[in-house]
Amino acid sequence: MLLSLVLRDLKDSGLSDSGTVNVSFRLDSSLRDRLADEARKRHLSLNAYVGEALQRSIEWGILQAQFEYVSVSREMLEIFLHQVGDADIAATARSVLAPRFKDLATLIHGKTDLDGLLLVLQLTAKYQYPIPVTYSVREDDEGFHIFLRHGISQKWSVYLGEGCLAYLEGIQLRGSYEATDKSLTLTISAKRPQRK
Repeated sequence: MLLSLVLRDLKDSGLSDSGTVNVSFRLDSSLRDRLADEARKRHLSLNAYVGEALQRSIEWGILQAQFEYVSVSREMLEIFLHQVGDADIAATARSVLAPRFKDLATLIHGKTDLDGLLLVLQLTAKYQYPIPVTYSVREDDEGFHIFLRHGISQKWSVYLGEGCLAYLEGIQLRGSYEATDKSLTLTISAKRPQRK
């Protein structure tokens, strides 16, 4: 069975509404039926669902394979985090997560800087979690305020917060965070340079 899709052109910072391109794929009819079933469950057109799946594959699947991410259930992660002490969580975040953020920022942004961290946090919020995640960034005179509602545990918030602080220290920026059992609020004491 031949499945025709209309996919948006990819631009520098994501999908653009300026144009589309017609693409045809040959798919097994059973795969097409499964795709259509999933699209219906999500109240999406087949085209929109396949477009999202391809975007996820390009934006996250390749990184997941390259950086050897593994999937674990939320329950397993919570049990593991419960067994680990707070000091070990912080040390692990600084020795493992911060370098991973640096590598991801370099790969997707081309350099390790504040924008790189913001892109990494946005991408991981979009794809890393099995549940819907709230992610927002606000900039004001004090700097950046990032809010990430993940719903996992306070220790996970500490892990993310410590990893972010270590990353920021590596690029000579300061920050602080508030960790709750469901969310992380990260404040980065930095303003973008004024453009002349």
